[in-house]
Formats: sequence, structure tokens, C-alpha cells
Amino acid sequence: MAKKSFLNKIITVGVPILTGIYLIKQIMGDSPVSANEIGPQEQQQIPTRTSQTQPTNDVNSIIKEKVAELNDTVLSDSELEVIVESIIQIESGFRNIVGTDKKSIGYMQLIIPTANWMLNKTNITAEMLLDPKINIEAGLKYFLYQFRRYNQDLDAAISAYHLGTDPYVDDKYYLDKDSTGAYLDKMKLESDRYLNLVMKEITKREI
Repeated sequence: MAKKSFLNKIITVGVPILTGIYLIKQIMGDSPVSANEIGPQEQQQIPTRTSQTQPTNDVNSIIKEKVAELNDTVLSDSELEVIVESIIQIESGFRNIVGTDKKSIGYMQLIIPTANWMLNKTNITAEMLLDPKINIEAGLKYFLYQFRRYNQDLDAAISAYHLGTDPYVDDKYYLDKDSTGAYLDKMKLESDRYLNLVMKEITKREI
């Protein structure tokens, strides 16, 4: 994905996920199933917020540090920093909190199994995941995993960050969970909703 097309994409706010995403039929193979995947009984909610805060200098510096260290994609560091900031804004409002589901933790609202997987650990605790450096590193790695998994398709990666498996890409996975397709339809709506929120934040930051 060229930088020019990336920049053109984020200028348009609220546009439905591109038809091309429907054509991606990627199979994970031996890759581990995302710990953030949500089933019919375990859907995660974005924490309720009454106000939004701006990133502090400390959080900004951590984002810059981790992006510079881990970015090996077609995105520039500044583009990836804005994406991470936008995800954090929607996930936690730049607050280091435990989500309303009591499982999603920290700025990037990760659950412990995902953090262990991304950091190649087995002993991550909730307290450790409230450390901004650990949280942002694990969250960034998880986004980059999804970005690579979906052939550097930004829309699919953002949706999959929230849902675990992007229903636009992995219809079979969701149909296996619910043969009627009702759950798939519900997840597609949630995918659109979350993507649009993040893309609006990206646009505000004017890459």
C-alpha cells in the first residue's frame, strides 16, 4: 500500500469498508487464534467515557519510541504513530484504565492472553499491563500482526484490532460460530462502527 493511497484513504470519513476487503480470503494456517477474538458470549465493549483526554508527553514519547523500534511496514513512523494514537483514543480515551468488561486493560485495552502472546511471555499480570510501556508495545505489536496478516490493508487491520478476526475477511470463521449468519451480520456492523470511529480520529490528526 503506497503512502499516497493511505493518505487519500484517511481523508474520507465514515466511508464503509472497501469492497475489496470482501475479496480477501486469507487463512491463518498455523498462526495462533487471536486472544482478542470475541465469541457470542464474550464480546468486548469500548469503555464508557464522559470525556476525552489528549495524549501526555510521556505517552507520546513511548508511542514514538516503540514505533521507531518496531515499524517495518509501508507506513511511515509518523503515519503509524497517528494510527496508534487514534486507536488509543477510541479504546480508552488516553486513560490508563481497566475496561468495563474487567478484562481489557490499559491505554490500548488489551487482555492478558493477547499481551502474553505478543510479548512472548506467560506471566503478564493486570498490574504489569497497566505499565504504559508494556501496554503500548503489546498493543502496537498486535496491530502490526493484524496489518501483516491482512496484507497491509489498513481497514481490515483496524477492524481486526478490535474484533480479533475481521468478519469482512473471515466469513467462514464467523459462520462456523453461527450457521444462521446473524452473528456475522452483527459483527460486520460492529466492524464498520469501530473502523469509522478510528478513521475519524486519524483524520482529526491530519497526517
